[in-house]
Amino acid sequence: MIGERLKSVHSVAYATASHHMPSHLSTERIDSVPSDATLAHYDELSDSAKRTLADHHTRDDPGRLDATLSSEFGQWDVIKFTDYLAVSVDCSC
Repeated sequence: MIGERLKSVHSVAYATASHHMPSHLSTERIDSVPSDATLAHYDELSDSAKRTLADHHTRDDPGRLDATLSSEFGQWDVIKFTDYLAVSVDCSC
């Protein structure tokens, strides 16, 4: 089930990034990574993506994203940070 949800979130993230709409980062701790999920490790992210993810995760910052960050986060279903985090980019239209 999470794999299906992640696939739909993945598609929405690309659509959001390509239209340069304001968006926000959402994360959800997960216990296992679906076999079909795209996975990134924290150290693979750009410096600005690392800061955004850390702020979001440690301070519950809403993670407002510009088009560049939307596109970067949109290419991953899961990011390994302190835990495995399912990530999504939500349009704030």
